[in-house]
This record gives sequence, C-alpha cells and structure tokens, in this order.
Amino acid sequence: APHAPHASVTAAALSAGNAECGRALLQLGAAVNSADHRGVGALVAAASKGHTDCVRALLDFNADVSLSGPLGTAEEAAITGQHNDCVLLLMEVDEHKPSVRAAW
Repeated sequence: APHAPHASVTAAALSAGNAECGRALLQLGAAVNSADHRGVGALVAAASKGHTDCVRALLDFNADVSLSGPLGTAEEAAITGQHNDCVLLLMEVDEHKPSVRAAW
C-alpha cells in the first residue's frame, strides 16, 4: 500500500528526533502508526535511536506498541540500541495492555 506523504514526513520527523514537529503533524491528523518506505514504523524508528521525547509524543497519540517491522517492536529496537529511557517508557505503557508476556 502506498504511504501518504504526510505519513512519511511524520515518521521522518520523529525518527530524526524532532518531537515538536512530529507532535504538530500528529495534531493535524497524521497517522500515528505510519511507517517509512522500509516498513519501519515511527515508534520503532524513534525508539531505535533513543528519541525519548518522540516516543512519548507517539504514545500520547496512542501509537501501537505491538507493531513490528524489520527492527522488531519498539521495545526490542530500544533494547538493541541500549536506550534505557525508551525501554522503560515502552515497558510502562506495555504493562497496561495485554501482551505476549502474560502468556509466558
């Protein structure tokens, strides 16, 4: 499925660490679970780079923490990148939602 231009811009802004721009685009109705041309979602990209403010902005707009792509889930990408603040933030949100962990 083709990506809307604003979705790519939102994913790019948040991936680059520009939380203010990303939040403004989300407020204008950009898709919170948008992905780039590689299929990497904005939340995963921001988490993989340790952009805690961007992760928080996406979570404020109810980004889906369970989405996975080439880098795994946002939590997995943050763990791989050793971005502990992002990991903790994602775990905090994830514990309030049903998850695979509950089945283990």
